[in-house]
Amino acid sequence: MRTRNPILTATLILMVVSSPVTASALAQSRQAGGEVIACTLKVTQAARPPVQPTGKAAGKCAAFGPVNDVGTSTSTFTLVGNPPKSVHGTNTLTGKTGTITGSFQGLTAPVSFKPGPTPTVVEAVAIAKWRVVTATGSFAQFKGKAAINAAYQNNATRTLKVSILLP
Repeated sequence: MRTRNPILTATLILMVVSSPVTASALAQSRQAGGEVIACTLKVTQAARPPVQPTGKAAGKCAAFGPVNDVGTSTSTFTLVGNPPKSVHGTNTLTGKTGTITGSFQGLTAPVSFKPGPTPTVVEAVAIAKWRVVTATGSFAQFKGKAAINAAYQNNATRTLKVSILLP
C-alpha cells in the first residue's frame, strides 16, 4: 500500500509549478533557440542518507534544439538533510557529436512511500539549477546556467527521468 504525504505533495507541486522547467518554458526555450536535453536513467547506486548519501545513475539521453543528438548519460549525486532534501552532483551527457558536463544543486522530496518499520520511497521529484562545467563538440556553444527537473520511480528498474533546459 502506498501512502502520500499531503504536505510534501503540496510542497512539491509548488516547487514544480514555480520551477523554470515547465512545458511552457520548454516550448519557449525551443522557440528562442534553446536546448532541451531529456534523459532516462537507471539508478545504479541508491542514496540512503546518512549511511550512504551518494548515489549513481546511468542511461540514455537525447538533445533537441540547435543540437540534435543522442547518447548516454551518467550522474553522481549526494542527498543531505530531511525531506525536502538538498541534492547536488554532476551529470555528463555523451552524444555522437559532443559531450556536456554540468554540476547541479537543488531540492528533492518523496511524493509517495510504502509505510513500514523502514519506509520506502516509491516516487520522488527534484528541481535544481544546472551549470555547464565543460562542453565539447556541438555542445561547446552552451555556457552558463540551466534548469533541471527530475522524477524518480522506485520500481524494478529504479527509473530516473531528467529534463535539462539550456537557454
